[in-house]
Amino acid sequence: MIFKTRCKSTSRNRTIFVLSNEPLVNTDLQKLENNKKFIMKFVMEMVRNNGSEETVRKYSTNEDYIRGVLTFRKGFPDYTIFIEDITAEGDMVVIHGVIRGTHTGDFNGFPPSNKKIEVPIIGKYRIVNNMIVEAWPLADQMKLLGQIGVIK
Repeated sequence: MIFKTRCKSTSRNRTIFVLSNEPLVNTDLQKLENNKKFIMKFVMEMVRNNGSEETVRKYSTNEDYIRGVLTFRKGFPDYTIFIEDITAEGDMVVIHGVIRGTHTGDFNGFPPSNKKIEVPIIGKYRIVNNMIVEAWPLADQMKLLGQIGVIK
């Protein structure tokens, strides 16, 4: 059997085709939508609350991820994330977007340059019980380092 359903996305509607011997359960689609909304809420709160440690810990138990977010926030305290696309499958959510900010703090040993950045990002998150338990954030590091003047 082939089942067709529509899922709302932040930028456009998508049609999903599922090949299965069992009917698509509405709760599966609801879980995907809930996971996407969870990540959207996390990103919005991070921007609204300046990425405070309290906010990060409200959404994640992954200490490496928390440390990474706080390190980035220290170097770019005004950063914002613009999500252009979001996809969910099972307990995973992937975002694609752009991070913008100003390098006004120490970032991995690089002193503030006061330069603005605009860097493409991809983030993959595993959500369990409404918590980020694993995260794989990727940014174009060469572009970022070039924009703050570390490399030419």
